[in-house]
Amino acid sequence: MRISERIRSLSLAVAMFAAAANLASSQTNVNFVPAGPATWNNDGNWNPAFRPEATLNEIAVIGAGLSAFVDDSPPSPGGIVNSGSLEIRSGGNLSAVPGTEATVLGNLALNGTGALMVRRGGTLSVQGVNTSGTSLVTLGETGGAGTASLQVTGGTLNGGTRVIGPNVSFVSSGSLSFTGTSVLQPVITGNSHSSITASGSIQAGGLVRPEFSGYTPVLGDAWDLATGASLAGQFTLDDSLSPVVPRGSAFEINHTSTTATLQYTNKLILQVNRGAGSTSVLNAIGSPIEFDGYTITSASGSLGGTWNSLEGSGTWEEADNVSDFRLTEFNPGGSSTVNVGGSLALGTPFLPEPPSAFGELVGEDLAFSYTVPVDGATPAYTTDGIIEYVGGQNNLVLTIDPATGQAAIQNESPFFDVAIDAYTIESVDGRLKFADGQWNSLDDQNFQTWEQADNVNSSRVTEFNRANQTALAGDGTILDLGDLVDIAGDPLRASDFTFEFSLIGGELDGDYNGDGVVNAADYTVWRDGGSPDSTQAGYNLWKANFGDVAGVVGGTVQGVVVIGSLPSGAGAAAAVPEPSAAVSMLLVCLLAATRTLRRRLL
Repeated sequence: MRISERIRSLSLAVAMFAAAANLASSQTNVNFVPAGPATWNNDGNWNPAFRPEATLNEIAVIGAGLSAFVDDSPPSPGGIVNSGSLEIRSGGNLSAVPGTEATVLGNLALNGTGALMVRRGGTLSVQGVNTSGTSLVTLGETGGAGTASLQVTGGTLNGGTRVIGPNVSFVSSGSLSFTGTSVLQPVITGNSHSSITASGSIQAGGLVRPEFSGYTPVLGDAWDLATGASLAGQFTLDDSLSPVVPRGSAFEINHTSTTATLQYTNKLILQVNRGAGSTSVLNAIGSPIEFDGYTITSASGSLGGTWNSLEGSGTWEEADNVSDFRLTEFNPGGSSTVNVGGSLALGTPFLPEPPSAFGELVGEDLAFSYTVPVDGATPAYTTDGIIEYVGGQNNLVLTIDPATGQAAIQNESPFFDVAIDAYTIESVDGRLKFADGQWNSLDDQNFQTWEQADNVNSSRVTEFNRANQTALAGDGTILDLGDLVDIAGDPLRASDFTFEFSLIGGELDGDYNGDGVVNAADYTVWRDGGSPDSTQAGYNLWKANFGDVAGVVGGTVQGVVVIGSLPSGAGAAAAVPEPSAAVSMLLVCLLAATRTLRRRLL
């Protein structure tokens, strides 16, 4: 009688799962009701009021905002559609299997913001898995006991998949596909980790975003991420959640014909001096690095200097296709080894075009890769090296010392002198020490007429010059900001800070209308007598500079943040040059009109 009652009471609302799993109308949706978290294994928590069963061709549907958990062994549904939250707790065992209708496949569809959590000691078995949107599958946990198990016959992972530690079993008896929108998040808790395994093929794609919990990686560590009968495609590494690692070391993903592996290793550094163009290959940490080929590329053609190749050293040979865009050489009869602390000088091949404006990057588009020979059983492989630019940047640079939290601002540009009248520093995680005696503001140092803004806090410090400008010659004055940053907690990352400033525009000979370019409009101003010099000399000045663009254009500019040693001379109050009296009076008039706007913008 119970079966007939259920058949009479069940609805035919199948549209949601039919779209997700291509099921036919002979199946019935049974909807989870409580906002939860509430137990799966209770008839009263479902509508119609019976737990879904595969023998009745019933699909379990957990809607958005609803939450179910399994901590025992409920009847098997014919499939699961989850846009809410499903948690398999320790002792929980849920299996979705095909029903009596051929179209009931026993699949798991994780849609939209749906979340699946399988804790240690819990097991979920489904015929196939499909994730989409911002959905997240989380397998394992840092505590608990036992193994978190997800068993599938195959599937496509378009959303997030988080695998925590070495106590996870994610096994597919068929093939698995990680698409371009997928994010695989391994949470590394030690020197071993759980690999996703497939008896069929694995299609790799999307991002790998590793995290570390309670473990500091050691050079040489490696963790298998996915293993199949075959592996095609590639994962892309996103190390934004990984720890800050020492210079010369990095995380990378290696792909073989069957396995994708995350490794923590030392790498060759290509060090490039922005100003001098000198370039060298060096090894900063770990063990010696052997290589038998390398390539340096520049999309802008900045390799037009003097290349001191390795040709003539042993059996190294330059490739035939070297150009301003590419330098390649290889060693068909041997290899070279760079010991820790050692380097190989490559001359001065870096020769970028000088920047046309302050703040413009100077040819920083280089890429560097090298080939590592292995033993006879393992083929050589090519890996990306680390690019390290040294020398002054064509911008204002905020440097933060990671050991002390001291901070300083300097114009590193070898091309332009500039002047500023405001700046803002922001910290995404509130690490700014803004109190008196910590942040040594320009206001505190009585520099000109600088004032702190009223809204300074641990996430933002701002100050502005109400009636003046502060001139910063290239590689000159250092603005020491004192003990600005809290170094307690996680290591500092440059990406956690932003630095912007208000730049005073520079003068350009012949730019009579002040728009930053010398063109026909300036001739009209000169012709009509509106220029400061409407004589023949003024015309000659306009003609000589026609087409020029100002290198320093006023406005709010994004500066550069560097975590490293402070520039030489920081730590002592530096003299800040004052503008001339005439310039000062002009600025009083100009800046008074923009002071309120600047306060709002910064």
